[in-house]
Amino acid sequence: MLHALLRNKTGRADLRATPFHAAALHRYEDPLTAAVFERLAYLPAELMLDLLTTAAGPPMHGRPFPAEPGPLLTLRFWPALFLAGARIEPDVLIAFDRAVLVVEAKHREAHHASQWKREVRAAREAAAAAVFDTPGSSSAPPVWLLAVGPSPSLEAARETVADAGAAGVLHFTWVALVRVLRDLRAHPQLPAHEARLVDDVLLALSACGYRPRTRFWTLPDYRPPVHARRALQTALPRWDPDAEGGPS
Repeated sequence: MLHALLRNKTGRADLRATPFHAAALHRYEDPLTAAVFERLAYLPAELMLDLLTTAAGPPMHGRPFPAEPGPLLTLRFWPALFLAGARIEPDVLIAFDRAVLVVEAKHREAHHASQWKREVRAAREAAAAAVFDTPGSSSAPPVWLLAVGPSPSLEAARETVADAGAAGVLHFTWVALVRVLRDLRAHPQLPAHEARLVDDVLLALSACGYRPRTRFWTLPDYRPPVHARRALQTALPRWDPDAEGGPS
């Protein structure tokens, strides 16, 4: 689907429908979220988790996500959770045996603590309900929130931990994920099928305008060496407009 979107091959469902063009991809957050996390989901669970936690770094607030959360149980996109009878849809729900990660991704819009808290509370209720359906389970796994996209406020993270009971709040920008993926792609031992998945994620991010900026001081210096410039100044006479033969 990603390549069909990028090459304007989605077509029309009927004559009244408007085709989706690649030029419009950068406006939408859901296709970006799906293109990135669907492909990350095909990576080994340990590698996927390592990419996400490396891009995020230390938590904004609360505890860090565990390095060994147990086996991956489910990864769902826009799951239907419920809180006080209201339907709640986080972008991605990644449930491990001993930890749950709620992903809320933004493209251009800002993050809001109120949305985070609803999603964390709904995920905690769903995790608690699942305990009763799982033989041998005695307690619901803790829930972390991962915010992707524009930088949120520290106060929002604190509220989500204090008011909604999140174990912690993580965050990374899309560009931070690009950097981590590029480092992985450069690894000489990366299996070919994983490399293709990483290439697709980078392609989707690039189509939405997410690529590391080239810093000015990292650009190559094409000026000749100092000694060459001095030799050139010595060899060439200085131009004097008043000298004989100079321009009138």
